Amino acid sequence: MTVIYILGIAIIMLIGINILSALLPAILGNHFISFFGRSYTKRPESLFDKGLNIVFYLMHGIPYFFYIHFMKKHSYWRARFLFGVWTIFFIIVCIIVMILLSLFLELLGFS
Repeated sequence: MTVIYILGIAIIMLIGINILSALLPAILGNHFISFFGRSYTKRPESLFDKGLNIVFYLMHGIPYFFYIHFMKKHSYWRARFLFGVWTIFFIIVCIIVMILLSLFLELLGFS
């Protein structure tokens, strides 16, 4: 049961980091995304580099993907607007998932 509790807390923390990773590009724009671009290895060869890329995508992958996707398809300001709207919905969904996960852990007897 402790493993389930630790796993639930880890998932809640990853969701929280994803919320922050969505807010910062929505506020700072390209400056934060260029930081994201330098945070992972382009062609990983070692196991360590591959592990770092997995951690990067767990923590920042979803917002990074959608920001780049909107920037490729639309003009700058329209893409920023669409990413802002996407961020609002993403945060709402993440908060709902976090609440449901915490209620599930509470139901299992962790309090």
